[in-house]
Amino acid sequence: MILKCLGTGSHGNCYLLKSKNDILILDCGLKLNEIITDKFIGSLSNIKCCLITHSHKDHNKSEKEIALCGIPMLTYNNLIINKKNIYGNFEIMPFKLFHDCICYGFLIRDRETKEIICYATDTYKLPLISNVDYWLVECNYCEDILDNSLSYENANYSYIERLRRTHMGDKFLYEYFGNLRDKPKKVLLCHQSNSNNYDSNIAMKYLKEVLCDVEDIKPNNEYVLKGSD
Repeated sequence: MILKCLGTGSHGNCYLLKSKNDILILDCGLKLNEIITDKFIGSLSNIKCCLITHSHKDHNKSEKEIALCGIPMLTYNNLIINKKNIYGNFEIMPFKLFHDCICYGFLIRDRETKEIICYATDTYKLPLISNVDYWLVECNYCEDILDNSLSYENANYSYIERLRRTHMGDKFLYEYFGNLRDKPKKVLLCHQSNSNNYDSNIAMKYLKEVLCDVEDIKPNNEYVLKGSD
């Protein structure tokens, strides 16, 4: 599988996952033309499905336009938890997440390589999920930064409390992956804060203690997801 990031963070989230020529759109928080004209896709017919986690605009901005293109949709308002869905070279299993609205994550299995990627964002916790090869997972903030900001005289307590009730930070992921027996081959961190609540150096200090391969995903970059032969 190859994963390309078109956008990440509160300005718009969208990722493209490819197996052979089959493409999945993971969230569509960008304008339609920014997505379907990307050279990574090739032909519109290569897009087998668009997966949307929840109804916030930074994740579903072009939902209606993509549906009008005739692309199958698997979204927060038409899926069944733990039901296997097959689109092209992918098997997709949705699971429940924990946000301030209905929100789902997706386990995606490449039918050729049998490898699995988990996409989970906009949630304050994760169910225990084993036997995942790759993760595309939110790390919105660093706990140390939030703790430090609470010491300011003009600290926005309600904002920080909401952030912790609706998003994941570095220390949650540290504990989560630290407790997993079967470690993933690679973890890509997405949906970092646009409000200076995230620092890659701080997050990596923790996460590299429990993960062999972890990095922040970057817009316009492609990531080859392939295990050892």
